[in-house]
Amino acid sequence: MVIQCELTPLAEHAIADVLQMIPQALDVLEDADIDFACGGARSLHEAAAAAGYDVDDLIGMIEARPVPDDVVDWSQRPLIDLTEFLVADHKDLALRRVPEMRDAIARAMALHPDAPELPRIALLLSNFAATVTMHMAHEERDLFPWIATAEQGTAVRLGQRVLREHVEHKVLRERLRTMRELAARVEPDGELYAALRKFSRSIHEHMHLENNVLYPRAIEIENRLRERLSC
Repeated sequence: MVIQCELTPLAEHAIADVLQMIPQALDVLEDADIDFACGGARSLHEAAAAAGYDVDDLIGMIEARPVPDDVVDWSQRPLIDLTEFLVADHKDLALRRVPEMRDAIARAMALHPDAPELPRIALLLSNFAATVTMHMAHEERDLFPWIATAEQGTAVRLGQRVLREHVEHKVLRERLRTMRELAARVEPDGELYAALRKFSRSIHEHMHLENNVLYPRAIEIENRLRERLSC
């Protein structure tokens, strides 16, 4: 598959736009440790350079990746569908993925009882889980209903709430990075590091859907409503 953009070279597109056009780019960026979740406004060229990649090589990696069979174009679905998907993902995180990570840490501790990094990872995961629980509750109780209200035609002020979301997402992303770095010190090819990579990828995709799809679309709706009301 050859990727072509009629007006703007792919390298100059924002990462968020690249992911909308080419969904398989997400896994390539994740493998390359390029921040697409909180850094979606950067151009692909800028992000590649910051991560030490030649942008043409990165595009070649994207071109070589097959398109997933289960892609959902959330840019075209009603926002309420996206928020319902995100709420279901919240539940999966709390009920399945966090417990699985705790189990993986416990197994690593049994294999490496003297590794000082593992108690740190356990504490970081505990703090991460507590923080993300409050974060999710805020979204489900306050932010997502506000977004639904905006989509139904009621003007609301989302800017400050979305800014808070971005800040919290960056904090959570850095905690994930720290846990992966600690796990790599213990056993870079081990089960725990692989589990943390998978765990991080799922969180990064969730953040991407919020930062780069849900919130920009909601703010665009809000701006249109305000323009209409000011006429």
